[in-house]
Amino acid sequence: MPPQPTEPTSSSAPAKPGFRATLRIDAEPGPRRFQGVWLEHGDKRYLVDYRKRELWTTFDGLAVDITGHCFEPFGEAVGATHFAIETLAVADRKASRRFHGFGPEQTLTGSFVTETGAPGTKLEGSALAYFEADGKRRALAGGESGEGGATIIARVVEINLAYAATTGGEQLWVIARNPQGWVQDPATAPRRIQCP
Repeated sequence: MPPQPTEPTSSSAPAKPGFRATLRIDAEPGPRRFQGVWLEHGDKRYLVDYRKRELWTTFDGLAVDITGHCFEPFGEAVGATHFAIETLAVADRKASRRFHGFGPEQTLTGSFVTETGAPGTKLEGSALAYFEADGKRRALAGGESGEGGATIIARVVEINLAYAATTGGEQLWVIARNPQGWVQDPATAPRRIQCP
């Protein structure tokens, strides 16, 4: 039976109905460095990623409200039900660590910019990293970085202000950095399927 919808638990939670699950990361890597990131929902387990990436560690072991879909990956794959998370929000915001959640993946073409914090401010002398695209400057909260032009895949993350202060505005987590103008090849894109 596919996951049953739950209502979001906070004003920043996903607007679309989804389901609640626990995000878990395998304790140790297995063969071929596989270290699964899973959504556990009742007796079901959905595979989110093959690697323990930094973004997932923020939510490891927490109950999260999820929207997204099951998919069939292109090429060789682990024999598990794969799930693409569209949005994620920590169910109990008091349990949040670095982030309360994140939004859907965005593909942005622009440039990486680094500036130094202005004299007399709390960030004086600090290196501040941004990505400029579509006439907007967005702060980088983590993930891949670089210099110059690029096409990135990123998510807007909601910072837990009890963990860290921000300069305001959108905060991006960069999932992938590609050459400027890169476009996903439809022939190798994952195929959306009905969740079992």
